[in-house]
Amino acid sequence: MLRLVVALALASAAAASAQPSSRDVSGIVVDARTGRPVAEATISMADARSPVQSDVRGRFRARLSLTSGAVVTAPGYVSVRLGAPSARPGAEVTRGGTLVVRLVPEPRLRAVSPASRSPWPLDDDGR
Repeated sequence: MLRLVVALALASAAAASAQPSSRDVSGIVVDARTGRPVAEATISMADARSPVQSDVRGRFRARLSLTSGAVVTAPGYVSVRLGAPSARPGAEVTRGGTLVVRLVPEPRLRAVSPASRSPWPLDDDGR
């Protein structure tokens, strides 16, 4: 459903512009669990020479291609693909036209006890 919303928003804006293959987009990248901004997230477009990064408030501006889409990545988060048919849910367009990208934190690995090689945390006595 979210893929459809993003694709329709990008497509409708492109139809009204002079260049139907891309659109200028302003957005914000946030942590899906906490809602806090994700600074220095990278927005990479397949047909762009250099990626765009979000600022300390998670905000960015970019020209996104309607045909190839973009990928949003940040250390410690699962990447999100935008604007392409194979895009995963993770973005929405607000009423004001801002693209909100919600990144999900990567699962954390549990510590392995050297004595048992168990994936469970160490007990109070160190075993």
